[in-house]
Amino acid sequence: MRKSESKRTKKKTCDIRNGNAKTEAVMRATQSNSSMKLAIIPFLLAKFYECRSFKTEDGLLEELARNANENVRCFSTDSWLTTPRGKKRMDQIRVGDFVLTANQTNAYFTPITMWIHRDPDLVTRFVTILTDYGKMMALTARHLMYRNECEEFYDDFVTELPFSNETVYAENLRVGDCVMLLYKGRWRQQKLQEIEITTRKGAFAPMTENGRIIVNDMLASCHSDLRDVTQQSNLFNALLYLKQQISKLFGISMHNYVYKSVFSELPLDLLRLMVPYLK
Repeated sequence: MRKSESKRTKKKTCDIRNGNAKTEAVMRATQSNSSMKLAIIPFLLAKFYECRSFKTEDGLLEELARNANENVRCFSTDSWLTTPRGKKRMDQIRVGDFVLTANQTNAYFTPITMWIHRDPDLVTRFVTILTDYGKMMALTARHLMYRNECEEFYDDFVTELPFSNETVYAENLRVGDCVMLLYKGRWRQQKLQEIEITTRKGAFAPMTENGRIIVNDMLASCHSDLRDVTQQSNLFNALLYLKQQISKLFGISMHNYVYKSVFSELPLDLLRLMVPYLK
């Protein structure tokens, strides 16, 4: 019997930062030649949009970017994050602030790398969840949330948290599901007691380095729309790298620039950087 041969294909990933000799060569040449600064922008944009069009397990990253412009995937203003100096509302957080996140077992502080969406004045609908111990969170329907399907009897405390691919959309949460809370340094499961749709003001979607964040003491995802969070993280890392490189080339800091949507405002960001060179 003839053996069947199976070829393993390496999963293509989006990363414009490392491992690409052409990208590195172009960046080095640009930094030593000011006349090439405008020429590098189309090159970097092409690399970014190549990343954006990657196929994921449940859709295209391009659909995520398109939806981010048209629909809101966020937390409400009255949500709060834990910083080294105490709790802060979403509208008080800035890029670079350290907030609590978690890996599979431990909580730790990590910086906010960017805002996917930040609009304090937007009024929109949220899925508002309430636990049996009175903890509340409001997040939009397609935002991803960590949960366990708890039976009638379940462990109050857990030592290991769900993986990133075990999230569900907020609209798919059900009464009786368990969410994970950080309680006196331990991870405690609390059942959802109520779920309702509410209208609130303000919409905020912060991004951390690992795509996980603790909101109102509950473990949540920074991601939405597509459940392939690895590729989403790569996409946002590519976008962050793109903005950092262009800012560095033109000598303009946009660290604290606030935009309503990171995708819809990107062309405006680049235009602001290029204007001095177009005179």
